[in-house]
Amino acid sequence: MAMVSHQRCTVEHTNEAYASALFDVYDADAVTVQPYLGGGALAPFLDRLDRGVIVLCRTSNPGGGELQDLPAGQVPLYQRIAELAETRWNRNGNCGLLVGATYPRELSQVRALAPSLPLLIAGVGRQRGAVREAARAGMTSGGGIIVSSYRP
Repeated sequence: MAMVSHQRCTVEHTNEAYASALFDVYDADAVTVQPYLGGGALAPFLDRLDRGVIVLCRTSNPGGGELQDLPAGQVPLYQRIAELAETRWNRNGNCGLLVGATYPRELSQVRALAPSLPLLIAGVGRQRGAVREAARAGMTSGGGIIVSSYRP
């Protein structure tokens, strides 16, 4: 399986070129994207039925909360992203979420909001996310998990 983990997501017409390059030229099976331009910008990735799209949700870095924890209606933004990914954005069944192992409470909340989606769990290793705690927070009978450790 080839996965390109270089985050992409800009306006829709630019993303059409990114999606073509990543999926057609580089033959990536999945790509990680940022959701902050909305579902229309994600469409060129999500429309590819045979490819996976991992949406940044609650990242592992300490500064992520500056934006991801901001209120979006009655919930923090990362929870709204999880809701959208589970419902509207996952119309083709190819959507997943990136969630940080460094925030197991938030990871558990994301899992409750997106029980069927696969979760890419980052932040294990040098960022000190605990594999056991993250796996416990992310496992359900529905969606699976992929634990990523970039550095020892």
